[in-house]
Amino acid sequence: KESDSSITKLEVKPAWPKNFVLASSSPALSKDHKWIIEPTKGRTTTSSPPNSWAFKLAGGFTNSTDSATEISGALLVMANNKTFTLSDSKITPQVAKNDLDLGLAINGSLSNFSIQPGGELNITLSLKNVSDTNIDNVALKLNLTGPAIQRQTLLDWSKIEDRYDGNIVGSQITANFRRGEITWDKNKIPALAKLKKGKEITLDIRLPLRDAQTINLSELGKAFQITALAEVSYKDTEKKDRTVSGNQVVITVNSDLAFDARDTISSAGSGQKHQLNWVLTNNFHPLRNLNLSAEVFGEVTVELPTPIPAGQAKFDPSTKKITWTIAEIPESIDVLALPITITLNKINPTQDRLVSKVHVQADDTVTGEKLNFMGEEISLNQ
Repeated sequence: KESDSSITKLEVKPAWPKNFVLASSSPALSKDHKWIIEPTKGRTTTSSPPNSWAFKLAGGFTNSTDSATEISGALLVMANNKTFTLSDSKITPQVAKNDLDLGLAINGSLSNFSIQPGGELNITLSLKNVSDTNIDNVALKLNLTGPAIQRQTLLDWSKIEDRYDGNIVGSQITANFRRGEITWDKNKIPALAKLKKGKEITLDIRLPLRDAQTINLSELGKAFQITALAEVSYKDTEKKDRTVSGNQVVITVNSDLAFDARDTISSAGSGQKHQLNWVLTNNFHPLRNLNLSAEVFGEVTVELPTPIPAGQAKFDPSTKKITWTIAEIPESIDVLALPITITLNKINPTQDRLVSKVHVQADDTVTGEKLNFMGEEISLNQ
């Protein structure tokens, strides 16, 4: 603090490169990676606010082709719904090149992505000796930390597929998170005893996630992230122990919202009568702003129930579009259905679809992400 000010709230916003993996912060960062300074908060008339504050980050650099990288911080203030930068500072550390190049890809992604319960993690670890010498006693480690209930994790370790059969050790990190650690050494992969220069090793692992039938998703609460981080340890040319981290991948597990279209067909004069049911199931997080839409084809009559079981539904004859909107699905509701009667008044031999694929959108209230996918269509060739 350099001078008195009427400002009562400031923000400190740090920034770091993609190849820096944050391990801890003090004080803890907010969800949007900021620190808040409120000098007068909680103070009495007899106590003085501090004149200085210290904020600390700890972490490590992963593999990078860049030797120079930038870490910065900015001091911000909000006024009239605008953000102003009062000051900023940066440093440019030099990062030495590693002897080993370690890469982690999950479901084809080198960075963060989203998945739903019941999905699969297809993990690829690639390790290459990029030094000028052979490297002794190499060991690979993959840490996967995910949501858990009473020592049962969302990751289904009993169904892991790993051709090298790495050693797996589980540990409880917090009440809601459990970590699985897979290790491969020279006993599992003989080439790791002396990794020759220029040699590359690739590991492929398949690890499924449990679904609502095998774990009570609602008990996971607000734990929804899986963090994956690979490490390699070895002895350098001076016989010193070294450890190198790969890129970190954070996987957001969204709610398991699913859509099913059920169709019962009966004859109707020279046409067909289709009794449809649009069925939504959801077992994980509460949802908001649900919107379903699809187009109807052919010479049809569309009837919707009165009243609508949930939300609002309508059919627009001019666009032949059915829409169903629902403000929210709370945690207490796991199934919603909308019955729709569609009469195909005249059968056209060239028509192969009655209803297009259904566009489903919703907001996950826990992860903050938007769910967006296509449900199945209704075919006339059944």
